[in-house]
Amino acid sequence: MADFNEQKTPLTLANVQAWARFEFPEAFKALPRASRVSYIDIDDTSFNRVIQRSLGRSTHKKLLVIGDYAPGDDVEDSKVVAHVHEHDTEITFYRLSEETIDGRPELHPVRATSNVAFYSPFSKVGDDTGGSKAIHRVSAVILYYFLASELVNELVRHKNDSRWFAKNFREACDWIGNDGDRPSPVSRPSTARRESDKDSTFELPTKIKREREEYTPTGTRECKGCPFIRSSTNSD
Repeated sequence: MADFNEQKTPLTLANVQAWARFEFPEAFKALPRASRVSYIDIDDTSFNRVIQRSLGRSTHKKLLVIGDYAPGDDVEDSKVVAHVHEHDTEITFYRLSEETIDGRPELHPVRATSNVAFYSPFSKVGDDTGGSKAIHRVSAVILYYFLASELVNELVRHKNDSRWFAKNFREACDWIGNDGDRPSPVSRPSTARRESDKDSTFELPTKIKREREEYTPTGTRECKGCPFIRSSTNSD
């Protein structure tokens, strides 16, 4: 899509995919299809009134499974899911408790992604020591999957940076296309200069390390033969 404007073109699924296939086709092809990620139904979980006020206004009923919550060796891992509203730029992260209410796991807010061990492909977006760019790229991939799964019709641009999604989604695909290693400037000439940019938005601390093990979530929608690979994280 030669006429795609990163600041102005509506971020619909058709526009984003046409732009990606035109500008960085090989890197975009490396991103797993939306049918290969897993979701949990909101109605299959329990939550308090604060979370109810947020999820209760959602136009869809899905939570994207993105990793495990691993705050320490003395605490058992639990699933981490993400939610995106139709008309909002914010991504909300929750962990599923081991304890259940009426047979349903309870949602708890995740306030620091440094405690999240991401699954692939979210674990393959790079490791930026001393910065928050890695979580920017994770967030862009999460937003894309909600769009590609047709849970939202169009992504909302961030008011402080209209290029935020296009910039970070393209860089995320570059990293994923290079199997989690830093892409060389030769392989991504139009994005090489952006690695040194200072971006003050979305300051969620994270440092994403390499994959540790394969994991297939249970009780969620999944694709047979699709490995979910864990990656441990630390705060910056």
